[in-house]
Amino acid sequence: MLQVGQQHTCNGQYILLLEEIANCSNVSCRTLLSDKPDIIIATPSRALALLQSKALSLSSLESLVIDEADLILSYGHDEDVRQIFSGAFFPKVYQSFLMSATMTEDVEMLKGLALRNPVSLSFIISYLFFIHTEIPVRLS
Repeated sequence: MLQVGQQHTCNGQYILLLEEIANCSNVSCRTLLSDKPDIIIATPSRALALLQSKALSLSSLESLVIDEADLILSYGHDEDVRQIFSGAFFPKVYQSFLMSATMTEDVEMLKGLALRNPVSLSFIISYLFFIHTEIPVRLS
């Protein structure tokens, strides 16, 4: 699936979004990436391939978001993730967000690779259920 050139507006500015670039050829990807999209969504395997071929550069990266961190390594992307973070692909300063529903050993390992001086936020959500029934009242 390749969705290219979607433009969105945020605070009056246009944002170019390049989603899931897994199925495009390197030539196509180079062309698409030359437009310098604001947001790129890719699997770790595809991101690594693009970084290694120099079709993708992270030199001006400001923010990195890793969603579903508890699943990324369990889906077999662990070696790709290690190569991405062990290489010289990232700028010296950027902000990382690692999001996970659970704190597994995989998430802890990924946290060690992707984050410097991490701060963890844990949310406990409690659900209160209110049952509303109407009881007819007779006034006599």
